[in-house]
Amino acid sequence: MADSCSLIYCPAMGERAQEPSDDRVGKFLERLSRPGVIVWATVLGVLLMAPALATGWVLDDFTHRVMLDPRTPEWAARGASTLYEFFPNSDAFRQHTFESGYFPWFTDPGIYARFFRPLSSLSIYLDHHFWPNWPALAHARSLLWFGALCGLVGLLFRRLLNKPMLAGLAMLIFAIDESHGGAVAWVANRHAIIASTLSVAVLLLHVRWRQDGCRRSALLAPLMLAIALCSSEMALCITAYLFAYAVWLDEGSLGRRALTLLPYALLCVGWRIGYRALGYGAGASDLYTDPLSEPLRFALATAERLPKLLAAQLTPFTSELAFFFPKLRIGALVFSVASLIIIALLLRKRVQASPTLKFCVAGMVIGALPLCAAFAADRQLLLVGIGGSVLIADLVGQLLEQRSPMGEPQAAAAPWTRGLKGLAWFWVGAHLIYAPLILPLRAYSLKVLGAAYLEAGRSLNRVGDLTGRTLVVVHAADFFWAAPVPAARLAEGLSVPDRLRILATGISAVTISREDERTIVIRSEGGIGAVGFDKLLRHPSHPLKVGDTIAVSDMSVQVLALSSEGRPQQIRVVANRPLQQPPYLWVHWARDGYRPFTLPAVGASLKLPPIDPSTLFFYRYAPDAS
Repeated sequence: MADSCSLIYCPAMGERAQEPSDDRVGKFLERLSRPGVIVWATVLGVLLMAPALATGWVLDDFTHRVMLDPRTPEWAARGASTLYEFFPNSDAFRQHTFESGYFPWFTDPGIYARFFRPLSSLSIYLDHHFWPNWPALAHARSLLWFGALCGLVGLLFRRLLNKPMLAGLAMLIFAIDESHGGAVAWVANRHAIIASTLSVAVLLLHVRWRQDGCRRSALLAPLMLAIALCSSEMALCITAYLFAYAVWLDEGSLGRRALTLLPYALLCVGWRIGYRALGYGAGASDLYTDPLSEPLRFALATAERLPKLLAAQLTPFTSELAFFFPKLRIGALVFSVASLIIIALLLRKRVQASPTLKFCVAGMVIGALPLCAAFAADRQLLLVGIGGSVLIADLVGQLLEQRSPMGEPQAAAAPWTRGLKGLAWFWVGAHLIYAPLILPLRAYSLKVLGAAYLEAGRSLNRVGDLTGRTLVVVHAADFFWAAPVPAARLAEGLSVPDRLRILATGISAVTISREDERTIVIRSEGGIGAVGFDKLLRHPSHPLKVGDTIAVSDMSVQVLALSSEGRPQQIRVVANRPLQQPPYLWVHWARDGYRPFTLPAVGASLKLPPIDPSTLFFYRYAPDAS
């Protein structure tokens, strides 16, 4: 592993003795070189993440609670090992879900989202079974898993990197990475932490086998990968690092190195065959795509999602920004691509001269590819951060050494050297100053979002008791700001409707016209089901067409017009009984939460204003003055 130009190893310099220094930078570097960095950096990362203890339950956490509630109908209930089987690929399930209203009328009739995560499911089950009213204990378990992940990453870096200071710096950067805030602070996302922890153990065992000749590690590594795949499909990302290790860091002939990967390859092929044969995966959705059955669509999705994921790893950019604010989509992609091009140009020679950096870049980029099957989100970056942390630490470490008496005098700066120095200072600011400051806020931000959903559910108190009623949501921001609300109310012991009817979603203004006692026409300026989590519900190859009619037991929806993007823009809603009679309760989302909606008179129209997405996340219900 000869690295000619980086801090990982420099044959011309060798390993310089790490003498204590009187200056603060020198002391910092000396402390990073000690084995104890694994402990204190892990503790620091966990402490910075501690605000997650106050997060409470969020989104899918409420869904899991409903799945385990004894009052839940059989079709919606799940067991200890199946909590991640959200939408089974079953006509009976879809029929029940459409009728109950959890799926809006514009949902693809073939939708399913069923993930094989039995070990993670069991972990979540224990949370909701033993301490359903103490979410802080559930978050504490996630923090323990994160601490284990950081510790294993530290051990891995000390194995892979010849320079202790670099290993310590990379481990510190990983532990305080602000992108991990959402990954750890959301209990339902624990599958990613468990799978990442077990996956790092796989790589650590593999490296131990190849470096030390330990046969026990050779047997344990594939077994550990099998266990990781039972936690989450995200464990596939570690195979990129196994491949990169065989290509750039392992010893022996090409054939012998290829044979070391055979057990993992066979295991992954078998897992994939079984995964699909048993009906796991996601389909009929715009947010998920299958790389093998939809290669062209996956390639197009990857062209947009991969740059966002990598930019989120290397810069303070947040990959979810464009998801929640669609108008920023093009700008976010341009920024991501431009920043990656600049970084690639600056580091090209450095990476070319270092097999270890080649390993890190290849593992980071190839490892991010499976993640592109879903929409880009920072909570996916745990394993991508292995390569990213070393890449950042390599450049930042050299900058810090040059500012310490431990380092050698800096050579005259050429233009590219100045560019590298600028990038190094940017990374110092982003990953050693900004990251630890923002990480607690990122962890706590889930509390803000979770509270907003709870408050949205409480705002339905304005319409009174929901028991036995059919709640008709005329306009909401998206599917996730309407369908999970009853689950949040159930978790709080509040009344819930028998049925839910979601008519129009989106942040654009909508106009409602009354044709007769049983019929209204709704027109959305931006289209229905066009933004946010609505894209979860329909595959782009199965668009709704003008004239399509979707019916449930008490009403039907007919598509009258489409937007320029092919989304329903105007619909006719026909009920089986007068719209103003029970059991219907009509509501719409206003700036201060859900409000009762008064239908216009026959022949009249009214317009609801657009929804500002920035107000959703900080929403708090204020009861009307009596």
